Amino acid sequence: MNILYAKYNRDRKPPFQIATIFRENNNKIEVVKKPLTKEAKLHLRTMVHNYNLITGSIRNNSELSLEVAPPKVADGCVFFPYYNGRTFSNILLDALYLNQRDIFYKYLYVFRDIVVNKFNNTFFEDVPTSVLSLEIFGDEIKNLKNKYCSTIYNLDLNLLNTMQSDEKIILLDYEWVFNIRVPVEFTIFRAIYDFYYSNNVEEFGLDINEIYIKLGINIDDTYIYKKMFENVNNFITIKNKKSYVKKRTLLISWEELLNSKEYYSYHYNEMRDFFNKDLTQRLSELHDQYIYIWGTGKASLMTTHFIRENYKNIKINGYIDNDRNKWGDSFEGKIIYSPESIINQEIKTYFIIIGSSYYREISNQLIKNNLNYYMDYCIGLHYK
Repeated sequence: MNILYAKYNRDRKPPFQIATIFRENNNKIEVVKKPLTKEAKLHLRTMVHNYNLITGSIRNNSELSLEVAPPKVADGCVFFPYYNGRTFSNILLDALYLNQRDIFYKYLYVFRDIVVNKFNNTFFEDVPTSVLSLEIFGDEIKNLKNKYCSTIYNLDLNLLNTMQSDEKIILLDYEWVFNIRVPVEFTIFRAIYDFYYSNNVEEFGLDINEIYIKLGINIDDTYIYKKMFENVNNFITIKNKKSYVKKRTLLISWEELLNSKEYYSYHYNEMRDFFNKDLTQRLSELHDQYIYIWGTGKASLMTTHFIRENYKNIKINGYIDNDRNKWGDSFEGKIIYSPESIINQEIKTYFIIIGSSYYREISNQLIKNNLNYYMDYCIGLHYK
């Protein structure tokens, strides 16, 4: 099994923290969503229900061929098929770079057609609200009048999660689907707003209000929509928490990140904080697992003292080292094991903490043995 790409959503609130992993298994690529916290298990289980809500609300009233990626639940994870294609976000970016405004607007119009015509919607003079919709969007939604509203709201319906694959259009994600009424205009606004500012579209000489007007969005309502956009993000994410994935414009795979010395050099403080926060979060979640620290040097010693001083309920069972001359010896009163004697166990009842300056190399070694970051191992307190 080979991991091709991994994204860890640690900037979200605990009930929504998941990992999205693209991996190759038996020469076939699959997409897996894994919970990173106990609370997130329930969040993932709702995706089957969300899938049924979305497919049940699709209308067959246009020539557009729309498919929703089907989920499969197993071992607490959700599996999706891998599609060959290009997201609308990538198509739009290419059109901007090549100065193909006709292609740019063509796909924006297709997206608008999906939102407006492919799903059931109803006209309301006053947008209906509920306790849930007010919690997600804030009181601003009360100020919207005379709007067509979707009968369900898919928060993940955006340009990044919409893919052109051959002649079909695929909806890739639907983590958040709610039985609430939301103006279809807001769904279009949110997709444009997020794409525009995430990709610095103003540098291509395009004014965002020009896009709004072409897509039929009422400019007078954009102030309300901006506040709703902010409220949605606050509903999902932890305020002021940094995430290396969120801050980077270009996403790279976990292996690429591990092996990118230039990235580590430039973002070292951010990465150090990222690893340390993950470690403290994961230590607070561990129960009835054998803890092994990989490494027998200065970094391992500091990680050991940190755990013993701050997590007295956690017992360190032993240490791991690649140096065969150390196997069977003791370190900090515990036996030093070979990597194979621990990671080749048929039943994984262990958790590994890397306490070594060679954390990149050890991480790659663990990945090759089908262990996943955060779920199976973390990187301890480390130094440049």
